[in-house]
Amino acid sequence: MAGAKTVGNNLPQGLVVMFGLLFLTSLFEKLPNPVLGAIVILALSDLVQPMHWYHIYKVKPLDFLVPWVTFIMILWLGIADGIGIGVAFSLFMLILYSSFPGFAILGKRGADFVPIYQYDDDKGIDGVVIFRFAADLHFANAGILQSRVHEIVERKRGTPNEVHTVVIDASGMHFVDCTGATEMCVLKKALSYVSEEHPDRKPVQLLVAECNHSVRRTLQRAGFLSISQDAESIRGAPSVFYDRVDDAVKSAQDLKNNTDRFELYG
Repeated sequence: MAGAKTVGNNLPQGLVVMFGLLFLTSLFEKLPNPVLGAIVILALSDLVQPMHWYHIYKVKPLDFLVPWVTFIMILWLGIADGIGIGVAFSLFMLILYSSFPGFAILGKRGADFVPIYQYDDDKGIDGVVIFRFAADLHFANAGILQSRVHEIVERKRGTPNEVHTVVIDASGMHFVDCTGATEMCVLKKALSYVSEEHPDRKPVQLLVAECNHSVRRTLQRAGFLSISQDAESIRGAPSVFYDRVDDAVKSAQDLKNNTDRFELYG
């Protein structure tokens, strides 16, 4: 209603619509279909905003598909089915976006950790890979984190800068589902495992920094701590979770300096 300032105006609006549907529909029964169509078009004309569609296309062209798919499906299948397909397509686009998360390898510049592009080892930290995963970790993208970390570790095996610690910067990871937590456990176990075929390969420890309480609790429930619980509690190895990336890096470097202690991770 004109001049309304609160959501309370929905109540009288609803009552008016209900009254019209119950008692006034007979007045429209004999109106020609073109007239009824004109009334509907006039009522819905404010919902059609071409400039808003253009804004969507300019900001994110891929998002422009959502209203068009919904519009075409409504014309083809009807309102209910068309809207249902539009909602399903929106969910599909959400999963598609989250399947290609942003990530970066960090190096230290001054007191800050900044992304290192094209694996520039000159700016990195010897033996430590800081991997920032800038997305929630779930079934659609958990495999990407694991494959990228393995790729980086394997690339540096046998080099002077061989990796002994991977630090996951989880500052952008606000949610982890069961699949994501399981993949983290698998990654930690795979990095710490030394096979009989390659006994010369040293284990790599996996640390997590700057993760929120919800992510930490989910990882703990998945058994993330129990994979190396013996090494942590008995041998005095460092913690797995750190409040800051800098603390995780310092802990990894201190552990590396004590070679005998580090070898116990095998």
